[in-house]
Amino acid sequence: MNGLLQWLEALIHAIPSFFLSPFPYVMLGIIALQWQRQIDLERKLFSARLHTVAEGILHSVFYGLLGGLLVSILILGSGVVFSTVPLLYLWGIAFVLMLFHVRYLCFAYSGAILGGAVLVARWFPQGADIVWLSEVWGQLNSISLPSLFAFVALLHLIEALLIFLAGSKRGTPIYLEGKRGKLVGGYQLQHFWLVPVFVLVEGGQATLPVLYQGWPFFTTSSTAVYSLLLVPAVLVFSEQVTSSRPEQKAKFMAQGLAAYSLLLLGMAVATQYAPSLVY
Repeated sequence: MNGLLQWLEALIHAIPSFFLSPFPYVMLGIIALQWQRQIDLERKLFSARLHTVAEGILHSVFYGLLGGLLVSILILGSGVVFSTVPLLYLWGIAFVLMLFHVRYLCFAYSGAILGGAVLVARWFPQGADIVWLSEVWGQLNSISLPSLFAFVALLHLIEALLIFLAGSKRGTPIYLEGKRGKLVGGYQLQHFWLVPVFVLVEGGQATLPVLYQGWPFFTTSSTAVYSLLLVPAVLVFSEQVTSSRPEQKAKFMAQGLAAYSLLLLGMAVATQYAPSLVY
C-alpha cells in the first residue's frame, strides 16, 4: 500500500513539469494553425466549412490524452529510463524537421536521426577532441540507445492504435492529379496528437518502489534513484487516399506502423542484452 501511495505522489508531483514547459503551448498553436489551413482548403474547394478549429483541437487533445495514458503505462511498466538530454534533442530535431514539412514533426523521424547521431558519436570518439563539438559529443555518448529505441517504439505502437481508432475521422475531400493527368477524387487524412507521457528519469529525492524483479528493464544502472517527469510528445499522421476508402487506408497504415514498432522494440531489447549489436 505504501508503494502505491509513493507512485501516486510521484505522478501528481510530475504533472506541473508538463505545464511549465513551452512545448505543449507551441504544439497547440501549431495544431490550431494546421486545422485552420485545412478549413481554408475546404472553403476553397467547396465554398463551405466541413470542420472547425475547435473540433480539431478537441480531437487532438482527447486522443492525445488517451494515447498518453496508454503509452505511459507501457513506458513505466517496462521501465524505460531516460534523462532530459535525449528529450530536448528529440524536440529540437523535430522542430527543425518541421521547417521542411509539418509531417516530419513526428518523433519517428527525430528519433531515427538522434539514434544515428548517437552511433556516430560512439563510432568516432575522436569527435570529442574538437572544441566546439566536445560538449555535444559527450551528451550524445550519454544517451542510452536501448532506452531511446524503446521510447520511440512504444510511442509508435500507440500511434498505430490511434490511427486505427481515429485515422479515418475528419478527412477532407480533395481533388488530385491522377497518373493520366486527369483530376481524381480523394481524401486528405491529417492528424496531430499532443501526447503527455510520464517518463522515468535518473535522480530525485527518493527512489520509486520497484514494480517487479528486474525493473526497470531499460536502464544502465541498477542502483540509481528514479523520479518521474510528465513530458509532451507529438504524433503526426498525414496521408492522401485515392484508391481505397479512408477506413481501409488507416487500418493498413496502422498495421504497418505496429509491425515497425514491434521490430524496433525487439531491437531495443536485443541491444539491452547485447550492446555490441549496434556499438
